[in-house]
Amino acid sequence: GEKKNVVEEEEEEEGVDAEMYLQMCVSNAMHKMEYQNAIFIAERLFAVSKTEENALTLARCYRLNKQPYRTYEILKDRRSRDSRYFFASAAYEIGKLADAETTLTEVIDYEDLYFYSDDETDDEDDDYRGEENRNPNIEKATKREMRKRAMEEENATIPGGAYGEHLLGKIAKDTGRRQLAIDCFKRALELDPFMWAAFNELCSMGADDITFAHTKRVETMMMRKRTSFDREEEDVIFFGAPNFNAANVFSPEVFSTGGGGGGGG
Repeated sequence: GEKKNVVEEEEEEEGVDAEMYLQMCVSNAMHKMEYQNAIFIAERLFAVSKTEENALTLARCYRLNKQPYRTYEILKDRRSRDSRYFFASAAYEIGKLADAETTLTEVIDYEDLYFYSDDETDDEDDDYRGEENRNPNIEKATKREMRKRAMEEENATIPGGAYGEHLLGKIAKDTGRRQLAIDCFKRALELDPFMWAAFNELCSMGADDITFAHTKRVETMMMRKRTSFDREEEDVIFFGAPNFNAANVFSPEVFSTGGGGGGGG
């Protein structure tokens, strides 16, 4: 019996090593932009271990290789926030706007399998708490409350953060809900002040009051950062536009030099 356990442990370690090695190979292929090779390795990785992380890795490879249908299929019913964002992104690209919107806006229940069960987490406490100091009922209640709070925080923002809001805004815009689209693009900028895509969408929709206010906000923020870091540089490169003051990121002068044109290149 003891010899069998040792063999099982060795096989398990070899499995983990193989998985880690394949993950590194996928990462290297993606870094080198060899996406078809990355897909080949990622498919083997997913066959070795069908975890949420490995499914997402394979889905990203498909997405980078312009295969949104495969991304859509492999991320169906996956519950992590990253998986939900990439699923919604793929769904949008293949025209399944309802699926994309539902995935971005659904509220995940804290009892979902997204979390470990109480029985699984109880064993972890044995390593550092004496039995005499443990109250299982209180501990389980505390863990449930902590998981509930964590899930509430997760549901406070949609998957993908600023990018998720931008995607939801595009869905709203494509389905004729102008005000919702504007609200989503505005929230995207609140989460990421340099979310050029959302800013550009607001400009195209004529939301001048929002874009003007945001420009002033960025100017103030950048000026504060210049002061706080005591920067000496007068010019930075941002959005592909060289030689302009950091405080004028969204100014019309920037656009006239070619800044922000990355969306059409």
